[in-house]
Amino acid sequence: MKPSRGTGFNKLPIATRQIGRSLVELMVALLLGAMVAVGAAALYLTHRQSYMVVEGLSRLAENERLAVELLSREIREAGVTPCSGLPAPSTRGGNFVPATPTSNAWAQWNQGLTGKVFATGSPAISAPNGSTAQLAGTHSLLVWSTGGAGKPIKLGGHNVGQARFTTLTSSGYRQGDVVVACDGGQLLTVQLSDNSTATTVPYFPDAAITAVSAGGFLSPLLTHIWYIGKTGVGDPATALRRLTIQKDGSTRSNDEIVRDVSDMQISYLESNPANLFNVRPITQQYVDAAAVVNWAMVIAVRITLTLSTSDAVGHTGTSSTKIVHPITFTVALPSRLGSGP
Repeated sequence: MKPSRGTGFNKLPIATRQIGRSLVELMVALLLGAMVAVGAAALYLTHRQSYMVVEGLSRLAENERLAVELLSREIREAGVTPCSGLPAPSTRGGNFVPATPTSNAWAQWNQGLTGKVFATGSPAISAPNGSTAQLAGTHSLLVWSTGGAGKPIKLGGHNVGQARFTTLTSSGYRQGDVVVACDGGQLLTVQLSDNSTATTVPYFPDAAITAVSAGGFLSPLLTHIWYIGKTGVGDPATALRRLTIQKDGSTRSNDEIVRDVSDMQISYLESNPANLFNVRPITQQYVDAAAVVNWAMVIAVRITLTLSTSDAVGHTGTSSTKIVHPITFTVALPSRLGSGP
């Protein structure tokens, strides 16, 4: 008797046979998939790290340019008056009222700048404290200027008897402001007795004041202190900050100018008109603030700023770190270059 079709050990129907992958093949496939995924993740992280580095360096370069530009501009204007060719006077005379200028922030503005800041005496200025205090070991710089106060206002007249200036345009000056008035032959520094109104600028009278000619200029005297301090409460970041000082040495405003600046070191080049060859060795010409003899004879300032990226985008071994970059630049005072070598 013949066996029926489809029966027997080797004659199972094709539909009932099972086709699949072995365990080894499955493990190999999983391994290859994991390698592809890891490679893709590594590529993404590499590109992301590169982007963060490029972005961090770009912001770092931008902060460097901003800090150098702002500091350089203000240092060049130190002690400069609205009237070209008229330097700041060496004495105050009767131009300041009250007649005790040594107690005020503007007392020695003829110096133009000084690195002896936040000390008692001249000038007596309150140091910032708390969350915006100056960082230990960093230098600060005080600059008196008129050029950064905007365009000087042209004078239409000066009535000495009534102790007031007449300007061609509104000034917006406030009571207590110290302003510089000058023409082609003289320069006065006076303190306003009241707020200016329209085109009238009143000041405290003094017998030593003589008339400034119509066509002269009036400009506010600014006192700025540049230093390194924290950015605020609970924020570990540091910044280049600028204090605007009022007449009595108190703070009018304290502004964060450039973020992520951790250090500022300053040295000064002082001319010596009595010795055209400058007796100091070339390696010692730039000195610290403590070694400056006459601030009115400083002709150049050398500053080293240390900046960093906001985030940890660099690598040291296996850990991420911030990129730190020091930059050194020198600023000459054009108005003083003819006073010495």
